[in-house]
Amino acid sequence: NYGLVTSLLAFFQLFGTALFAASTVFAILETCVSYQSGQNVDVHSLLINIFKGFALTSLFTIMPPLVFQATSDLQVEIINLIIWNSAEELNITTLDGFMEQFVAAFFNDLSAMDILWQLPMILVFLYVIVKIFFGNLKRSGILLCLIFIGSFHIFNLPRGYNDGFLSWVKQIIGLCFTHFAQNILFIVGILLLSNRSLLVLGLGVCLSATEVPRIAQHFGLETSVRGNVSTAIYTASSATALIRSFTR
Repeated sequence: NYGLVTSLLAFFQLFGTALFAASTVFAILETCVSYQSGQNVDVHSLLINIFKGFALTSLFTIMPPLVFQATSDLQVEIINLIIWNSAEELNITTLDGFMEQFVAAFFNDLSAMDILWQLPMILVFLYVIVKIFFGNLKRSGILLCLIFIGSFHIFNLPRGYNDGFLSWVKQIIGLCFTHFAQNILFIVGILLLSNRSLLVLGLGVCLSATEVPRIAQHFGLETSVRGNVSTAIYTASSATALIRSFTR
């Protein structure tokens, strides 16, 4: 429901704005306390951090959906180009013709193939379909979770803590990259599977598509929300401790 998503984003925006206002006040209070204690105070850094928080508050509900939509549109264009070029090589002019050739590569002349070899390939292919289908299904929900968690990082930016925010940005990039690369590899594997002589290669490409999130994680592009949830919990606890310290 588009209206429900819009309402959620509006709520996230209001929540993030409230956290930004509170964080700005606490950052100024911390600077004043440090100045009264005789410590060195960098007003320039304080203003830059407040500007960073303002920029994140203005964009954290806008940029992630736009980037995700842009990668989805680019993915569709590339997939259409791949299918068009492959269809000419395979002498397939319609999608029905492609599906017929794909099914024939797996099931035709079944008696001529070793059933012990054919059945595991079918089971592996079904596993790939289920994993990629549910992966695509949950990414929109993960994106909403990341947007909500991003509001917690707003509380840290004006106070000069950027690590959580950088981790959040990496997760957004990792989610978009996974969505882009996984579906392209899956379509390439399907096209290879439509050629009987390339069944093993096509199945290997399809399996590699399921490993895209794990590979991205090794390069610092975590696609789950576990790390940011723990960061959000830590931010909430630190905010509570900060409020208590100023209200004593």
